[in-house]
This record gives sequence, structure tokens and C-alpha cells, in this order.
Amino acid sequence: MLRKLSWLGLLVTLLSSLFIAPVGAAVLDQVRNDFKPASGYIIMQAGDEFLIDQDASNGTRTGDLYAVVEPGEKIIHPVTQEVLGTLDKVKGLLQVTRIKTGYSYVVPVGKTDNLARGEGVRRFDHIPTAFWDYTGRGEDFFNGLKAALPALDWQPYAVSQTERPSVPSPEVAGTTPLVFVLRKDGLAVHGPNFVELKTYPPPLEIAVNQLQEPQAVATTSPAPSPVLPVPVPVPAAAEDRPMATKTLSAAAPKGITIYPGFQSLGQLSEGALWADFVATSDGLLLATTDGSKIRVYRLRNNQLTTVASAEPRHPGKILTLAWWQPADGAPLYLAATLVVDENRAYSPAQEKTINGAVFVLKDSSLVSVQESLTYLLGTFDLDGDGTRETLLGQTFDREKVFGSSLRRLALKDGQLDSSSFDQPLPWQFPVTGGRFFDLTGDGKKEVIFVSNRVLFVYQGNKKIYESSRNMGGSVSSMNFSAYPGTNAELYTSVTFEVPPLVFDLDGDGQNEIIAVGSTGSSITGARTGPGIDSAGLVVLKYQNGQFQKGSLGDRQENPIQGLAMDHEGYYLVVTQPQGLMGVVGASQLLRIPRSQP
Repeated sequence: MLRKLSWLGLLVTLLSSLFIAPVGAAVLDQVRNDFKPASGYIIMQAGDEFLIDQDASNGTRTGDLYAVVEPGEKIIHPVTQEVLGTLDKVKGLLQVTRIKTGYSYVVPVGKTDNLARGEGVRRFDHIPTAFWDYTGRGEDFFNGLKAALPALDWQPYAVSQTERPSVPSPEVAGTTPLVFVLRKDGLAVHGPNFVELKTYPPPLEIAVNQLQEPQAVATTSPAPSPVLPVPVPVPAAAEDRPMATKTLSAAAPKGITIYPGFQSLGQLSEGALWADFVATSDGLLLATTDGSKIRVYRLRNNQLTTVASAEPRHPGKILTLAWWQPADGAPLYLAATLVVDENRAYSPAQEKTINGAVFVLKDSSLVSVQESLTYLLGTFDLDGDGTRETLLGQTFDREKVFGSSLRRLALKDGQLDSSSFDQPLPWQFPVTGGRFFDLTGDGKKEVIFVSNRVLFVYQGNKKIYESSRNMGGSVSSMNFSAYPGTNAELYTSVTFEVPPLVFDLDGDGQNEIIAVGSTGSSITGARTGPGIDSAGLVVLKYQNGQFQKGSLGDRQENPIQGLAMDHEGYYLVVTQPQGLMGVVGASQLLRIPRSQP
């Protein structure tokens, strides 16, 4: 065998000598432009947020970081008396959450000193920054970044490589608010909590080095004949019959392990991007979606059967489902939230927006009631009788996703009519994944939800609990442009988390929270979903003026996409993460018996 460069490698070598410098410089120019410094001031405080006098006109984007800098003592040259700089003090970091005309909303990141109106803020200035190189060839590019962005507080290259994990992970990033991650497929920039802010193609010198690696070429002996796979008969797919009732297998699908403490109740017909349960007199109903179709199953006597299926009239990706029963004895309705292509003739690109759809379950059919609603939809038990009788619609806000306007939706003459819903809510409340329950025993309902892998509990607009960042971990997500068709176009990804359960587990008259918790990377992409190492149930109990945290049952390795409980146990729909084509893997219905502690 003789090793030599392929003709492709030789060609790339010649071309790279001509083009590496300008293309590499172009990548750095793009990064320099995206993270260029800007200066402004704090206008005022607004609840848990602040307003600063920066907007899209100076390049500000959602996710940008601003340091609150207090000028310190001047540094004066002893001979020339020239002012060389100042010993500035960083009082805190702020991150942009929403952008308006003339100002932006920001939230503090980590600990901050008392911030006041009129204090100066600087974009991407004095911010601790790490560079994780997974190519082994990125030190020159790192030096270029340092030169392009000198205002950042860069960690030395050798230190970053020593401390970086084998796989990018928020746990290792810790309190470092800005991390540049260079891999063979490109550069990604992560902000606080390791949320991805921006991605770029790989610098050409990195891509070229991959192609220049020597390739083995046979010169003396022919290659062996390939081994051909033996054809395996594949049974034809059964015809889809929504009206038919079908008993499903309880065997675990490939890729899903049933751990001790879990009972397998059946494999679902398709992978579940989202699942929601409702108890009926004839068993537990489970609605699931793979993103394009809705299926309803019934669990009765430990047998899982298919009841009905439906597809929205307009194509899109179904993100969430929620059962709704407006009154005792009324039919069951199912509310769906979809992401669809926005029909805008003036737009140079087809952008995404949100639609809501409502179906009614009649016998063995799901029948469309109303579609193309301009809301994200969620259902709630506001009167505390165990039935989600209230349907709420939330506006879609391109800057923060979950808009500040909520409407109560009710059926009137066969159509949905909206009215005001005036309860004060925190700005990041998601109607698709929130709950209202009295947790503290004061007779008032708290607001519970998971956002950005953190579980929050609010009393009105006052935050009374914030968990560590190991909650949620859903595979349901959407990617969209915050400012389509503009120079400030920024693509954002949002994850839709499974809403928690609230129940009095120990019979002491006080409710506990049962929520999905997970470990692993929070990086969520359009194709792959979150990198979950393990998932399980977390219990939070309010006791002696604070929340105590515990766990319920064993953990397993796949994301949890649906959650329910009854007198027999706790029900989980677990799903293999999405593959390269954006299709979720197999899903299984599991149960943890109530007798288990």
C-alpha cells in the first residue's frame, strides 16, 4: 500500500493558497461586525428588567450582552501625563430580551450591584470569554478573534483548552457568559446558560485542512469485492384508518430502554413530539403528534388502543397539544399550536408564524372546529376541580416568542370568541407550558412554568422560586427569524416545554409540583433536539417558606414529551431524539406505579 495525496487534495492545496486569507478574513469581519461594541445608558428599571437606550438601529439583537461599567481612576503616564485609560469596574451584565424602537429590555445575568438610571452600558465589552477549539488547529483563528474583538475579556487559549469538556456542555461553561466553540463544521457562539447566539461557517483554513489529510490509495492489489446486504422482507404499511381501533404492542421499541421501576404500556404508532393526557370515565385518553398528524389513544385495563387521528387543514409543524373541556358533560376538545409558513407577498423569504387549531372528539373522529387562529393555545384548570375548562390564546411576539397579550377563548355559536384575561403574568410566561395553582396555601394561585431549562414560580409578577438549570428538556422546538427581511435579521430557536403537574402527593392538603427534569446539554437544533443524558420526575414542595426539591421514581435516557398521573401511577411518554431529517424516533408509554416512593 502506498500513501499519497489525492488529486482533490492537491487541487484544494493550490486553491487554498489563493483564497484562505481573504475568506478567513471575511469570517472574522462578520464576527467583528456582529459583536462590535456600542455604548449607551440605563433608562429605568421595569419590574425584574431594565430599559437601555439601544435598539436595532445600532445593530442590537436579542441575546446581546451589555456590561454595566463604572469608570474608575484614570491611568496617567508619569512622564507625558497622557491619560492611558481608566480602571473601570464592571457592576454587572445585562442581556437583551426584547427590542423596541429607541430602547430595549434587558435582564441581569448573575449577580449585579445596585444598578441605577443613567449608568453606562457597553455592548460586548469587559465580558469574560472562552474559546473551545475542537479542531486542534484553531489557535491562529483564536488570535484573529482576539484582535478583532479586543474589548472582550479573553481567557488564554491554553487555559480554555485545558478546561473545555470533551463535548460542549453548559455545566463546564459554568459562569462564563460568552463561549466561542470552534468545530470542523463551523463556529458557534454561546451566551449565558450556554444558549446559542450565533453560528458561522468554518474558517476555510479549517475546512481545507480536513480535505488535505492524506488518503490511502491502493497501488498493488485490487480492492476486495464489496459485501452486499441480504435483502430482508419488509411488511407493507397498514392502511391508515382513523376510525379503527388497534391494540398496540407493549414491547419496547429499538432505542428505548425500560429501566427498573418503569412499566411499559405500549409503543405508539409514530414518534411523539408532544403528548397530553385527560382522564375520562372510559379510561385515560392520550393525544400525541409527530409534528404533522394528531393521534388519540385510549388506555384501559393496561391496553393501549388507537381511537382517532386527524391532520390540520393547512400544512405546518404541530408543536403542542392540550385537552379542553369547557363544561361538565361537554365534549372533549383538543387545542393545537402549529408553526406555519407566513404568507407575505412582500417578503423576500418565506418566514414562520404561529397558528392555533381546535378539534372536537366525536365518537372515533377528531373533527376540526376552527383553524388558523393567531394564537399559541393552552388550557387551564382555574376553578380547581381537576378539569381544564379554560382555553387561553397568547399572541406570538417575534422578539420574545410568548407575547404579553392573553385572551380567554370560548365557544359561541360554534365559533371561538375571545375576551380579556387580566391576570398579571411574568413576561416570559408560556401559555403552552404553564400552570396556575395555589402552592403556598395562602388561597392565591401561583404561576408555574419552565423556560430555558429553568422552573419558575411567580406570585403575580413577583418571582418566589427559580430552580437550577436542569428542568425540562423537550424535543418540540421551532426556529424563526426575529426580524425577517431586515439587515438585523436574527434566527432564534425556542423550545416548548411539557407543563408540570400539580397534586397533593402526601395528603397534607398542600399541593406539590411534579415536573420533568433532565441532565445533559441544552443545545437544541432544528434537526437534533436537546442532548439529554437522562430524564426523570422532579418534585417541589413548599415548606417553611421555601421550596424543597426531590425526585420521583427512576431516571431514563430519553426526553419526556408527556406527563400525567392517576390513582395507579405516573405516566410518561418518552421519545428518542430527532434524527438528521428532523423526524422524532420511536416513542413509548411508561408508568411508574404509585406504590413506588
